[in-house]
Amino acid sequence: MARVRQCVFCGSPATGQGEHVFPTWYLEPWDGQGRFTVEVNGAPIRRRDGSIQRRDEATRVMLPVCGTDSAQDCNAWLNKSFEVPAKPYVRAVLDRLQVLDAAATMALARWWAKTLLLSRHPASWSSFPGKRPARWDFPVDLLPAMRRTKELPADLTLWMAIVDDRAEAGRLPRRLRIDLPRTTREDGSGGRSQSALWGTQLPNGTRLVLQLVFHPLCGFEHPFEAVGLATRLWPGPPSTLDVTAHPVLDPDGYKQLKGLFPHLKSRVGLPPGGRVRIPCRADSEPLNLSVRFGDEE
Repeated sequence: MARVRQCVFCGSPATGQGEHVFPTWYLEPWDGQGRFTVEVNGAPIRRRDGSIQRRDEATRVMLPVCGTDSAQDCNAWLNKSFEVPAKPYVRAVLDRLQVLDAAATMALARWWAKTLLLSRHPASWSSFPGKRPARWDFPVDLLPAMRRTKELPADLTLWMAIVDDRAEAGRLPRRLRIDLPRTTREDGSGGRSQSALWGTQLPNGTRLVLQLVFHPLCGFEHPFEAVGLATRLWPGPPSTLDVTAHPVLDPDGYKQLKGLFPHLKSRVGLPPGGRVRIPCRADSEPLNLSVRFGDEE
């Protein structure tokens, strides 16, 4: 008998193997391309005898989502709303470095934001033995609200960058950090800010790197976007997307990007209608927060 889990969107029973967070059409090109390893904090997962675990197929990340046996059929909703509109454009960029127009960029940006968000859900699991997916602390109503409104969550932002390990320029003058806190407000809103990076190889030898940040009730300026080294894909995607014309990060610039959002446990309580503005700072600079109201940023 199949194990029954609750759908992360509507709470209905989710039977079967679950939803592929990264769909087969995305992962199949890498299947059979080598013996894949999975790393945690830069270290490969090992068996009890000390040998490194490897497999021929790229790792699948699964999530309990209801299907045709449910009146909600959240699997079909995800497919219609995100997968079908984005698939040709995701493949066009990854396979052929194709330039995308506004509508195509919108579809691609929504798909990447949705996919990276779901990959961090606390109910996710991995097909790779011994590998536990990196998980975020999701607000209880985050995905149910997404299903009801058919909109991606507020304060969810996605950036892209291009990394070229052969480059010798493409970095900030110094390492910066944005200390995103856990926020609380009297109306019950807020949550823990979290970030994730995902990278994939491009045909020209560079890497497409995506940075997703969930920053409830927080506003900030992304320093790589400010100088043109990163592009915001969501919300407000660009009118065209050409990954071959995008400025590149060198290896040091990529390290700066990885360290931009340190995972802290600080908390900020906000008054009704309040949001907090987080400064971008160097390690030696003091942290000065400012509270704003409504839509002020």
